[in-house]
Amino acid sequence: WYQRRVREAVVSTQSTGSSGINAEYGAPGNAGAAGNPGTPGLRGSPGSPGNPGAAGTPGLAGAKGERGTPGNPGTPGRSGNDGRAGPPGPSGPPGSTSGGQAGAAGAPGAPGAKGNRGVAGPAGITGIKGIQGPPGKSADINDCPAGAKGDQGPPGYPGEPGESIQLNPYIVAFHSQRTEYPKCLDGMTELWRGYSFMFIDAFDFAAGQSLSEPGSCWKDFYVNNMMMCTDDSCTNSNSRYSFWLATAVPEGQTPTDYYPESTSALTDRETVLNYISRCTVCISDYKIMALHSFSKDKPDNKLQAASRYGWAKLYEGYSFAYQVGSGVGWGTQLSRHSSCLQHFSPIMAAQTNGAEVRWISPNFHATWVLDYSDLSEDDMWESTDYDVTSGADRQAFIQNRLGKCYVIKRNANDRFRYYSDN
Repeated sequence: WYQRRVREAVVSTQSTGSSGINAEYGAPGNAGAAGNPGTPGLRGSPGSPGNPGAAGTPGLAGAKGERGTPGNPGTPGRSGNDGRAGPPGPSGPPGSTSGGQAGAAGAPGAPGAKGNRGVAGPAGITGIKGIQGPPGKSADINDCPAGAKGDQGPPGYPGEPGESIQLNPYIVAFHSQRTEYPKCLDGMTELWRGYSFMFIDAFDFAAGQSLSEPGSCWKDFYVNNMMMCTDDSCTNSNSRYSFWLATAVPEGQTPTDYYPESTSALTDRETVLNYISRCTVCISDYKIMALHSFSKDKPDNKLQAASRYGWAKLYEGYSFAYQVGSGVGWGTQLSRHSSCLQHFSPIMAAQTNGAEVRWISPNFHATWVLDYSDLSEDDMWESTDYDVTSGADRQAFIQNRLGKCYVIKRNANDRFRYYSDN
């Protein structure tokens, strides 16, 4: 059809010619090329629900499952009731009187009724101690309720007497005037030992330590031991002297015979130390002081009066007041125990000048308290020389002129009593 319409269209456009013969239809043309895809059509309306499908065939058998967990145990069954006792059996025929074989043992009889309680048996032996049990659980005291308040207990026994203590102890120094170290007195404790220092002389100005104080006992002996400092320098000069307490001159010797010549502490230190007094510093729980007679006699009357207030004698000595060096000197209070020295010596100072130490000098003077009670008024104001060089003369001076003293202590039990007490 399509081919025929094409031919008709071609004929109508040509010029009119003579009529041709009627041709036969040609063979069908070849298939045309495929047309372009058409536009998508509109979405159709939903179809009606289909009919139910036929039932499927049964599935194959599944694999064997795993073994399940055991079930809970069942409750125990109840015990059955006891059966009734059977009736007694008939008596058997009499046995033969002839000696025959013993018959078989009969069956056990039924249990008898419960008998009465027997009498108590004797007490058994004491059992052995059981083993210790395991520790109990720890308990907290806070977990337990507080008990009721107990009754007041009886009075306790009296306690021991309290120990006597000294809250503010005394630190004191003792000087032997010998090369042996002095010992602390009873009730005291030693703190240290050393050499007896007195004072320094710098440009005619003296500065020192009371022989009662611990500062007078140096642990080592030094020469030229002070320096003078200004705002820009310090100078260690030979013009500074230090004075140390020397060992006392023994009886029967003069100072010139006893003390050596000026000696260097650098080249012969051992010789120097043989003439320097030793000292000891002690801590004491009781107070000590000096009691002077200011006469040739011992202060026994004063001691008797002081003993009523708790004072007791420790040792006796001679009343020392002052030591003079090269123009200046240093002393001690007469109430201090260092004013009562146990050894008298006309001079007793060692002066250091640089490395040199000397004991003899016209400028060295020891000042002692004397007895003027038997001197006339005129004699008191005159200068009197007493020879103390020889042994006999010195002993006469000590007995007849030198002031005597005691060092006394306050008894520990009476340390709170005062002179105003009755």
